[in-house]
Amino acid sequence: MSEVLADTAALRLATLARARLSGRRLVAVSIGPGQLAGLTAFAAELVGVIAVVPAGGPQLPLGTGGDGPPLLWLVGASRDIFSHVVDEFAATLVRARVAVAAFLAQIDPDAQATVIAYLPVPQDIFGARPLWAQDAALCRSLEDKACAALPTVLPTPPSVPLRWPCTAASWAAMQAELGAATLVVQALGLSGGGAGTRVCEDFAAAQARLPALGPGPLRAAAWVRGEPCNVMGLVTGDREVLALPPSRQLVATDERGCPGYAGNRFEAADFSAEEREAIAGELRRCGQMLAQRGFHGPFGLDFLRVDASTRVYHDLNPRMNGAAGLLAEIVADAEPRRASPLLSQPERASPLPAVPLSQPELASALPAVLLSRPRLAGELRALEDALVAAVAARPRWRWFLAATLPAPRTIATVPPAGRWHIAPVGPVLRWCGPDGALDDEHASLAVTLVGGVTLAAGDRVVLGDLSCTPALGRALLAAHGERAAALLLAAMFHATCPKDQPWT
Repeated sequence: MSEVLADTAALRLATLARARLSGRRLVAVSIGPGQLAGLTAFAAELVGVIAVVPAGGPQLPLGTGGDGPPLLWLVGASRDIFSHVVDEFAATLVRARVAVAAFLAQIDPDAQATVIAYLPVPQDIFGARPLWAQDAALCRSLEDKACAALPTVLPTPPSVPLRWPCTAASWAAMQAELGAATLVVQALGLSGGGAGTRVCEDFAAAQARLPALGPGPLRAAAWVRGEPCNVMGLVTGDREVLALPPSRQLVATDERGCPGYAGNRFEAADFSAEEREAIAGELRRCGQMLAQRGFHGPFGLDFLRVDASTRVYHDLNPRMNGAAGLLAEIVADAEPRRASPLLSQPERASPLPAVPLSQPELASALPAVLLSRPRLAGELRALEDALVAAVAARPRWRWFLAATLPAPRTIATVPPAGRWHIAPVGPVLRWCGPDGALDDEHASLAVTLVGGVTLAAGDRVVLGDLSCTPALGRALLAAHGERAAALLLAAMFHATCPKDQPWT
């Protein structure tokens, strides 16, 4: 039954995507020119793409100007991908509103195409066109660390405002008030990936680490011992809340006390059925609060799992999250040949297609549904069950390969995407080709970095995502702990890039 339900996830998502997208003319707004190209698998017409990319890259991607749709290429002011996602993506569109208007007038003169966006966008620069895009102003207010929305519906760590610099006595008083020796300090405002957070075990650590956060305002919270986790949801077009399966987060805390995002793992065994249902209930409570504020679309919650019955939530991300990519990959690995065995199941909410799905449909089914403001009344529970079964049938880890550069550099050559053999001790890596299945010795790399990127000291370089089986993931974690993602990144550059481009 698990495999049948797992394949049902792909079939059901693809059915919803086809119903929503077929025959529709779209303008895609995304980080890269190909990020939403898969939507055409559902018979949508992509009339143009607005690509909003971080600073530091080449002027245009390799291969641009060929057979693809018309492209408007906008470059943000930040080279950091997390800063770009939470702030600069929308800000760049605002600064380029004249260029955006001219581009739209060229590709969609009748203003009938639907605007679909991977991240929140300003709502007033697309004219009267239909919008399947989250409101950047609303999302910005929700993502601001000073926002008080999350504590109104879910348990959060106790916290107090922090005026920095402070004295050792003031620090000790905060520790006593919060009932914790270790404090987690966040810069209020917008930040992502842990960049605006520092873990301080004592006052000496605070003196060393907090100046990097700037003058504030700051907030200090009690450090909570627990497993870092994430759960994503979707506020649908009919204001229902779809709960996706929860995942464990991979986190790497660096020497600055910054707990950086390092990936996710989806394994059904990480959460019991009762705990998944409790997490889903908490997510729905948050989603309903968001819907009352006018929010729609995907969102994520980061939480600490203290034990099977206790969770403490600490971050609300009102947009697509990194975990969505890994879940989409799990869905895409389904190989349903026909739907007839599924159609006999009475609990299914609507008919499923009796035809095989193409690989582009499989790969794009989940993001297509998350971004297209679907109406899912009557579908929610069946879809949630199918996604949980997909995770149970195809558990997977994904490492987010990123590092902060100690010195300026131009990255001329990038390790290739595809299948990599990994010996965990070392680790020692060898590229095996562009395609191939995962097993306990081989992982799959999806590359987002392009050659020719110029970065400054302190910038974060992001190579891409490395997916692997749970056995290989656990072996890497056992061998290297939180350093695993950084070591994998370095090993890939050492294995494949020219010797005159050393990686340190």
